[in-house]
Amino acid sequence: MSLISRVLMAWSWVAATALLFCLYMIARFFQQKAGQRSYYQAFLIPLVLYLFASFRCLGPGSDFAVDEVANALFFLAGSGTLALGSYLFNLMTGGRR
Repeated sequence: MSLISRVLMAWSWVAATALLFCLYMIARFFQQKAGQRSYYQAFLIPLVLYLFASFRCLGPGSDFAVDEVANALFFLAGSGTLALGSYLFNLMTGGRR
């Protein structure tokens, strides 16, 4: 059962990392075409934090529920993604609601 849960967690982390990479590419495309600074390089920070946390959780003898460092990295990556995504959304929509 442990192997199945690790494979499923790894698959979900790969999917989330791919989505973060898509956000990076969207921000890069917007900056190139619109000429407005989108700070697309900053999207790489949560992506790397997310990868480090997932590698830490998938290591031998590690447990996702009790690994404080991995949970802190996940929190920082999620918070950064939320902030950067909100900034990109406001930039792309012109601040309209």
